[in-house]
Amino acid sequence: MAINLKTMAYLKCYSLAFMTIVSLQPMDLINATGTYSKSSTMTLCESSLINDSIHHVEELFGGGVVFYVDNSGKHGLICSTLNISNPNSAQLFKKQDPTKLKGRPDSAQLINQVFAVNSSEQAKELCDNYSNSDYNTGVFSDWRLPTREELEILFRVKDKINKALENFKKPKIDPLDKTYWSSSKTYDEGYGDVWLLDFDGGSLVTSNRPIPGRYFVRAVRAF
Repeated sequence: MAINLKTMAYLKCYSLAFMTIVSLQPMDLINATGTYSKSSTMTLCESSLINDSIHHVEELFGGGVVFYVDNSGKHGLICSTLNISNPNSAQLFKKQDPTKLKGRPDSAQLINQVFAVNSSEQAKELCDNYSNSDYNTGVFSDWRLPTREELEILFRVKDKINKALENFKKPKIDPLDKTYWSSSKTYDEGYGDVWLLDFDGGSLVTSNRPIPGRYFVRAVRAF
C-alpha cells in the first residue's frame, strides 16, 4: 500500500511524540521537622522506561513500598522494605547464640550495635551496592541514600508505610522507627557533615558526634 509524503510525516511526528519521556517536575518541598530552615532542592532521576500505570502511597511496587507520587501518579519514590546493613554484620549476628539475648533488657541495644551503620560513607556505599529481594515486584540495583527532604516526606507517611509493611507479611521487612542517614550535607562544620532524621520523634540530627549503634540506613529509588 502506497503512503504519501504527508502521511509519512504525520506518522513520524506521532512516533516521536510517543517516545518522549516526560521529565519529573520538582516536588514541593516540605517544611523541615527540625530547626534547619535553609531552602534546598530535590533532584529526581526519571525512569528509563515509560510507566503507564497509576501508583499510590503504600503500594508494594518496584522492589519496595511507594511513599511519594507526583500529580500524574506515574512517577515518584520508593523506599526499601528493610534497613540496609552490612552483610558481614548479619553473618556475625547469625553466629551468635540467640538464647543469650532472650529476656535481656539490653537485647535491642546489642542488636542495634550489630546492624547500625556508623558513618555516612558506609551508608552511601551500602545503598549503592544494594539489590532488593524478589517480592514479585522486580529486582533493582539503582537504590541510593535518600536526601534530607526525601526522609522528611517518608517520615510524614511513616505510619502508612509501616502498616503496609506489616500487611506484607514477609520475613525481610523492618518498620521505620530508627534514626536514618541522609545524603544531604549541612554545609556547616559545627553541625557535622550530613543530616539524619529521627523517625521516633521527627527531629533532625547532625553527624557532629555520631553515636555508635544508633544510626541506620534506608534505601530509596525513583520511578
